[in-house]
Amino acid sequence: MKSTLLELRDVRFRWPGAASWTLHIPALALAAGERVFLHGPSGSGKSTLLSLIGGVLTPQQGHIRWQGQDLAAMTPSARDRFRGEHMGFIFQQFNLLPWLSALDNVLLAVQWSPLRRARLNSARQDAEQLLKDLGITQAEWQRQAGQLSVGQQQRVAAARALLGQPDLIIADEPTSALDAQHQDRFVQVLDQACQARGSTLLFVSHDERLSRHFDRRVSLPELQGSLALQEQA
Repeated sequence: MKSTLLELRDVRFRWPGAASWTLHIPALALAAGERVFLHGPSGSGKSTLLSLIGGVLTPQQGHIRWQGQDLAAMTPSARDRFRGEHMGFIFQQFNLLPWLSALDNVLLAVQWSPLRRARLNSARQDAEQLLKDLGITQAEWQRQAGQLSVGQQQRVAAARALLGQPDLIIADEPTSALDAQHQDRFVQVLDQACQARGSTLLFVSHDERLSRHFDRRVSLPELQGSLALQEQA
């Protein structure tokens, strides 16, 4: 039985000025090594949930525990360090530095992360291997990220997230700029890379078609709807 990596209990968050809760999650857990597809339409609170899981935001009620440790109990600077050591992010817009090479963008992942750097015999060699595994050729490693295609930038962003074997990879709508064929291929490659490194994968998308690649599908509206039914009872 896999151990629980992350657990949310009765988590509620409200943006300033909002008349009601922006997000309320009665229960959600991720197991170590699990691959979870999180679905929700625009405006359902996906980005807010990811910010809470990453410790960028803290809930007004409830608990977010990482292997039993409450993220909200940490200081803001401690949460920042924790996020850098244990989590890798693939953003919808990739967030690469366009003037740096593909390889140097990947190496940024461990520049300020001693724990992730300590897991590697050679950060450069592991970064090169990741790029190779994700389909970036050696000729492209030294090209500036801004000169790469959208698909290549996406894979560089995935390599950066995976470097140093973080416990959790959070992929936020990473395939929105790709056609269906390239979406499926990227998900397969990302899945294989996570499995090879033992990283849990939380993949967020509005495209339910992609859910077939994952161990489990979670609907954010259904999670929140279950709480609404409890409150009405």
